Amino acid sequence: MSALERKYILEQLQRQQANTAPIQMYSPYLEMIKNIAVAPIQALINAIVNDMKQVAANVLNGDMAKAVEKLTPYLLTSFGLSLTFDLLQTTVLGTQINLRKTLDKLDRLLNPELALTMFLQNLNTVAVDIPSRYFLNATFTPLLPDVKTLSIGYFKGYFSFEELRKYYRMQGYADKFHDLILDLQDFTPSLPHIERIMRYYPVPKDVLEDWLRENGVKEDELQMWFDYLDYVMLRDEYTKYETIIRDLYVSGYISDAELDVYLQRLKANPQERAVIKEMWQLLKLKNLYKYYVDKQIYLFRKGTIDAETLLSRLQKFITDIDIAEAIVLVELARQGIDYTGRLEGGEG
Repeated sequence: MSALERKYILEQLQRQQANTAPIQMYSPYLEMIKNIAVAPIQALINAIVNDMKQVAANVLNGDMAKAVEKLTPYLLTSFGLSLTFDLLQTTVLGTQINLRKTLDKLDRLLNPELALTMFLQNLNTVAVDIPSRYFLNATFTPLLPDVKTLSIGYFKGYFSFEELRKYYRMQGYADKFHDLILDLQDFTPSLPHIERIMRYYPVPKDVLEDWLRENGVKEDELQMWFDYLDYVMLRDEYTKYETIIRDLYVSGYISDAELDVYLQRLKANPQERAVIKEMWQLLKLKNLYKYYVDKQIYLFRKGTIDAETLLSRLQKFITDIDIAEAIVLVELARQGIDYTGRLEGGEG
């Protein structure tokens, strides 16, 4: 390394050392800043919380003079802290150290004025603003219920229609909107509610039309709903009617032609009536087979036919041989016979 290079490196090290002040040199001044600015802020916050509780109590009790008296020192304190930082941003007396850059960084980091302002604003909201609002509301009672509550109050008879219109105006609604607002607040039963109401109370047709329209039913669908609701009103009666017709048909008291006439009176479409008729025909056939089977069983019980003959006759109606054989075994057991072999049907 040449002498010129060594000289250059030495000058760079000296310049860097001169620009970097030892941290010990700043310590006394940082401690001074802490004692002057930071410590008072900590003590101030503790004092503010306690004092603001009294401010809130004073406001709620209507003692505004005491509340203002408590708030005044904090406004002055905020101003004093800001002024302290301004005064500290000078060259320390008796030294060549300029704390302006250091204090600028601390000011941006701590920013006591902004921090205290935000804290006081939030505290002012919960301790002064909200209690003051409660106090003024209780004193002047300026608030009105919402439109829906007012309308329900009118329906329940708490005030007249003219009073209701006055309250609507106080809410800012012009007279031309009053009937619309009231009409929209009127109670309209839902479709399930309409069904229940009509089962216990005769609803006039014009009222029913209004209810259906307000539920979104179109004009060309109204008659369909009238027919449906007529059926709903008599649903239990139609069910009983259907049960009686079924019993009469299955028991053989009415013919297929008569059944068709009765089914026409049910509120069912042709496809539903066809299914009902087929179902009842199957039920009738089931009963008919049961009568034939019961006859053979009674003959066996009387000793008129033996077990093999019973089995043979049952097979004319029961296609499943296991079911027919089980019936015979049960009848044998009723007579105290524990038959374990295989039965073979035959007339005897």
